[in-house]
Amino acid sequence: HANVQHVIAYFQPSIDKESKTNATQDLPTAGESDCRDPDPPDGGSDEKASCCLSMTVHSLLQRGHCVSVERDLPHATLEDFVQDSCLVQPSDCQNYNRQVCVLVLQVLMGLHHLHSSSAAAAELRPKEILLVWPGRQRCKGGEVLERDGQVGWVQELWRKYGCPRVLVTPQSAASAPQALTSIKCQIVALIHFCLRPQETHKDPTLSVYRTGLLHLSSLLQSENGPQMTDIIAMLQVLLWGPRVSLSGHGGSSSVTAVQNWLTVKRALLVMKLAEVGLIQDQPGVDWEDCMCLKYLPFTDSETVMGAAMQLSNILRMHQV
Repeated sequence: HANVQHVIAYFQPSIDKESKTNATQDLPTAGESDCRDPDPPDGGSDEKASCCLSMTVHSLLQRGHCVSVERDLPHATLEDFVQDSCLVQPSDCQNYNRQVCVLVLQVLMGLHHLHSSSAAAAELRPKEILLVWPGRQRCKGGEVLERDGQVGWVQELWRKYGCPRVLVTPQSAASAPQALTSIKCQIVALIHFCLRPQETHKDPTLSVYRTGLLHLSSLLQSENGPQMTDIIAMLQVLLWGPRVSLSGHGGSSSVTAVQNWLTVKRALLVMKLAEVGLIQDQPGVDWEDCMCLKYLPFTDSETVMGAAMQLSNILRMHQV
């Protein structure tokens, strides 16, 4: 699944006496330069890069390290996203809250896939939820492009390469399975952690995204709360529509209106993707467009209408 971290291969070290001796001899002495050392003032970055590039799976195993080969190379974590947003004076709280919706939706989609596959995710720690920008070129000329570490670097990645893909880590087979109530509590904590940077800033637009997220977190804490699929549908409607004015008050006419809306939105999205394909020197399709492309064609119109009506009632209740 696109939102689950995938380990292609995993290697454990198998060290005998001879390999231990060789590994010890290969380790740099106190006077030698290690690739983890800072760059010398006379410009030793090339030596550092060549040292790192000379490392192989075999050499790492000889030194006693476990090595895993993964499908994705992450650029940041959810914790990086929140901390970076705390340092930036928010010019658009609505946009940040919408970004949180996109990230939380992907976390839930990854959890739902693992649950439907009789698996589970590891504990949802912000620093272990990974963000990958599919359109970003990490390697250039054999060297890994490092982040600049400046204030706003995560938001700059989002601005330049679009929405990131979120990866949750599967639970190891040796770990005890988590109870559903524990998973829900972790999701609630994750939502509040992401919304924390906006607590000190008043949003004059009364962000519908923040309102929707807070209400969903309250539903997760109730004993008879909605299913994971219902919450996913509500977040999708919150992000991409339709709004309740389209669905009316229920009935066959409302279902027909939603079907027509989905048809029009599908056509518009296909046109948008076609235009992106014609433009050269583009980082690629925005990952949110890929998510929306999956939402529009494969979502049942009655499910969309039900989620839209419920979301409308929530927003109307908070506006009173």
